[in-house]
Amino acid sequence: MAYAWDLDTASSAPELLERTAEIGVLDDALHRARRGLGSLVVVEGPSGIGKSSLLGGAARGANQLDMPCLRGRGAELEAAMPFGVARQLLGPALAAMDAAERAGHLQGLAAGAGSVLGSTDRTTAQQPMDQAGVVDALFWLIDGVARSSANGVLVAVDDAQWADASSLRVLVRLAVALEELPVAVMVALRTEERDPGQVLARLRGYPAARIVRPAALSEDAVGTLVRAGLGQHAAAELGKACAVATGGNPFLTGELIASLRADGVAPNDAAAAAVAQMVPESVLHSVLLRLARLSEEASALAKAATVVGPGAPLRHGLAVAGLGATDGETAAEALVAAGLLTAADPLNFIHPMINEAVAADMTGLARARAHRRAALTLAGEDAPDQRVAAHLRRSTPSADPWVVGILRSAAAEAMQRGEAPGALRLLERAVAEPPTAEVRPELLVEVALAEAANGSAHAIDRLAEVPELTDDPRRRARALHAISRLLLARGQVAAAVQAAERARTELDPDDPLAVRILSGQLAVMFFAPGRWDETNRLLGDLENRYEAGLLPVEPMVLAQLATRRAVWAGEGAARVRPLAEAALAVRSGADELWQGDASMAAAVIFVGEFGLAERVLERMAEHARRTASPVAASLTGHWLATLRHLQGRVGEAATAAQSVLDGEGLGWSLQTAWSAAVLALARLELDDLNGARAAIASTEGVDPTLLPYGVVLQARAEVALVTGDAPSAVRDFTAAGAHLREQFSLANPAVLAWRSGAARALLALGDRDRAADLAGAELVDARLNGTPHAIGGALRAVAATATRNDRRIALLEEAVGLLAGSGADLEHMRVLCDLGAALRRARRTSAARVPLEAALTLARGLGATAIAARAYRELRVGGARPKPAGAAALLTPGERQVAELAAQDYSNAQIAQRLHITPRTVEWHLTQTYRKLAIRSRTGLASALERVAT
Repeated sequence: MAYAWDLDTASSAPELLERTAEIGVLDDALHRARRGLGSLVVVEGPSGIGKSSLLGGAARGANQLDMPCLRGRGAELEAAMPFGVARQLLGPALAAMDAAERAGHLQGLAAGAGSVLGSTDRTTAQQPMDQAGVVDALFWLIDGVARSSANGVLVAVDDAQWADASSLRVLVRLAVALEELPVAVMVALRTEERDPGQVLARLRGYPAARIVRPAALSEDAVGTLVRAGLGQHAAAELGKACAVATGGNPFLTGELIASLRADGVAPNDAAAAAVAQMVPESVLHSVLLRLARLSEEASALAKAATVVGPGAPLRHGLAVAGLGATDGETAAEALVAAGLLTAADPLNFIHPMINEAVAADMTGLARARAHRRAALTLAGEDAPDQRVAAHLRRSTPSADPWVVGILRSAAAEAMQRGEAPGALRLLERAVAEPPTAEVRPELLVEVALAEAANGSAHAIDRLAEVPELTDDPRRRARALHAISRLLLARGQVAAAVQAAERARTELDPDDPLAVRILSGQLAVMFFAPGRWDETNRLLGDLENRYEAGLLPVEPMVLAQLATRRAVWAGEGAARVRPLAEAALAVRSGADELWQGDASMAAAVIFVGEFGLAERVLERMAEHARRTASPVAASLTGHWLATLRHLQGRVGEAATAAQSVLDGEGLGWSLQTAWSAAVLALARLELDDLNGARAAIASTEGVDPTLLPYGVVLQARAEVALVTGDAPSAVRDFTAAGAHLREQFSLANPAVLAWRSGAARALLALGDRDRAADLAGAELVDARLNGTPHAIGGALRAVAATATRNDRRIALLEEAVGLLAGSGADLEHMRVLCDLGAALRRARRTSAARVPLEAALTLARGLGATAIAARAYRELRVGGARPKPAGAAALLTPGERQVAELAAQDYSNAQIAQRLHITPRTVEWHLTQTYRKLAIRSRTGLASALERVAT
């Protein structure tokens, strides 16, 4: 197959030699985009292997196909600048449009893109948005550009390992929706670089992503290049020596040949012997030798170019190098002639490896001084503070108030866009400057708040000093509010309440910030034992003000009202849904997502609004990815596990819960205790009793005054019941109910159905009367609440205590009708099994098969192993001959994904990175898979999977 953009002149493009397969993948992506089909291609490999050449060739191919090409390149200097690569992708495209066309693209869902792309049109000017909003707007802008083109669009990002995290999230957003977009997304990245936030790993992990890994050139290919560059008479041994010296790296091969040619080396066996002593690093030394042969001005400009960064205008390089226009232009032309720069203006080295070799030749102090000059140059041109700060971060501290001011300004912008990690780096550099005595207290407040937004445990100690550092009551309130949130996340509830109460006393009741501080205080007080009367009074006042239209529509406020209605008042979906929808319609700042969305997730889950819960959790997950906050990740994982368990997706529930226990930076917390309980319950449904016991054992020592202790007791009771220890189960179920009722005034069966659990345990002990009383009381409360899973569970418990089978069947049929379509499939499967069993005992075997077969199908599809086994046994007892589940069908979706990758020889660490789970979770999935497939290790995995698939 021929490719229009494939250069077959090896001497002019060594990086494209032996690249037919790779070119084919990229060419196919371009043609798919022309047909309206999206593609994601990730080109990865070491530096110099030819990634940039492949992307450059794809851009030429797009041009030949009359396809718009949006190109960007990551740069190490600008990695902390939000949306820097996105500006490269879209800025030139917008600049090429006339005003009317530009305004047409920057409207509707894409309107917010103007806030980062420098749009000056009045019709498109926007107020600053949070990062998630800008990511969405940029996505819709690319969507609009693609759909306005008859041939689709190419989005190509080179050196993605250095791209800023905000722009990478735009690429992730594109990857999610590629099936619906005429866009070819191509990303090139170095494999040896780290991947902050695992964003690049997420791109690699998309099922539709095609991974291109260019290999080193063969010895024959290097020989071809040597003969093309040094003459056909070149010795064969020289080609072999060059291949060894460069490791087959195309760029290094080209550099070595260029150096040999420039030095006039005869291409004979003697040259081969000399080259054979070289290593790849010494090949790059030829760059410095070439530079040393040039003028001092050329050397100074080359070093300045490594400081100002790729694509910088020549004038910036001249300013940093201290050169005048005439000398500077001559130096630039000399660097181009020497094959170091692609052009005199703007400044771009022909390859990042040359940039790195020149940069490494500068001392640390010289580079720091050069960055200072670069910052002054940019500031003199009124460049954005973010760009100036990128250089100041690398300059030497000099106690300059101007430096502190720029860094603080850039950090404030980063915080506004949800880039707390970047903001913290800038603020820590400002502290090192150092600031003046007058500014230092305020700066430390900003550092502490940035640390809190990052979920840092150190923030608690630093924030504790803040109230004494500032005279501003609003700053003191915000700092105390942040302390409270972190203390709560770490399970220090009493201290969290104290900090929250102190935060509220700092503010006048009419201060607009006061209601948010109050909402945060209430979120903490929900978890404080013995404080419900006061909490309820404050919530009642807040609700009255909300109903009267006296409060702003803020997610944090709405979340606490929703939690009161759903969890404590048990008012049901009709009263909670409007609050959730209103909260989701408002963009949340990073501040509010700590507890606002987490509280809302709990509310909508416990009233059975699972669709709304998915939306809230998506926003929480995006916040966790954006901020890399362990607190946000823990909250997201916990409520995702809770939701998936109720939905019957027990394998996913176990994975999410395990991710909370394996999370870094929190230690033991409210979420870890609660998630351990959810993990135990999920593992019971996976027929993994030992795993459930291990999860319960991990809660040993949990503070018995905390709210999650009741959930831990419930999970412990369920494990005891499965093992036949009914007395312990009764004791723990009853203790769980008493704990929540007495300490937290919580008796909502949608949150904790302790009475139906105790009823099952009492039935096992033969105490039907007491079981019936508890189950009946729970059904009364559940009907008042109106949540399907609570009513269904209570009906199932009441049915189990019924003395007449017809009564039992009627109750279970009611439960099946209520749960069908509710999304609460765990309870639905259980009720179907109970109904089938009751019908079988009534000798209605044909009728019994209907619910049992439905339960079996649903349980196998969701991976609920224990319920599937019970439904299968009941069908067999009733005379049916259900098809045995193949081993593959018993694997949960998570187990199947892990097993397939392990069978392809991916290591546990690689699987964890690809699937965005922890290595411990990978190990657990593999253990479960080995048990189900009856094998001992991964050596038999491939054949076992192949066997069960046939």
